[in-house]
Amino acid sequence: MIDVLIERGDFLASLEGLLGEAHGGSGRLVFLGGEAGVGKTTLAAALINAADAQVVRRGSCDNVTMAEALGPLVDALPEVAEMLDGEAAVSRLRLFRHVRDMLSEPPTLLVLEDVQWADEATLEVLRFMGRRLGGTRLMILATFRSEEVGSDHPLTVVLGDLAALPGVILAEIPSTSRRCSQPAPSTCRRPCVTRCLRACPGSRGRGGKSWTRRPCSVGASK
Repeated sequence: MIDVLIERGDFLASLEGLLGEAHGGSGRLVFLGGEAGVGKTTLAAALINAADAQVVRRGSCDNVTMAEALGPLVDALPEVAEMLDGEAAVSRLRLFRHVRDMLSEPPTLLVLEDVQWADEATLEVLRFMGRRLGGTRLMILATFRSEEVGSDHPLTVVLGDLAALPGVILAEIPSTSRRCSQPAPSTCRRPCVTRCLRACPGSRGRGGKSWTRRPCSVGASK
């Protein structure tokens, strides 16, 4: 684990910087991709340890045939389960607004792991939150296995829909043996891929917006 953190130190520094921005009132939604075992969970745990002045919520998606609706959010926010149990006919929009209100009050870090397995409702919450980050002191870190997210995957559609929005960021952790074939834009102010992907061609969402799908090792030691 120590070796992973050393290899990914610049990524962690970038995530901590984004967390600080969120704490200051500029909400952030970060999608962190990478192959299985590349260090996403370790980075998430290190970021949680750095968030000592914030409320931390955490949920995980499971690789099951019929994923429970909002399963990772119920893990992170037990209040959601109470709301669902108490009101059988609660509208989805009202529920999403309630989730945003719960997450927006104190400075909060929400970590959702393995969202490549997320149910439709959880992905809809991420889409809803990504469009309403302004003025919140919230950072959402959503990790996913990039090798399982193809062009027709529901997560790819969400990424495309949110691609051009301020505060929504996509980063991909490369394996330690891979190198970026294209230099990061000169306007990128961090050693992490988080600021370097918005204008690159790649997977498209319903509105035609795109994310790059190329691997990048910006942040790895040279």
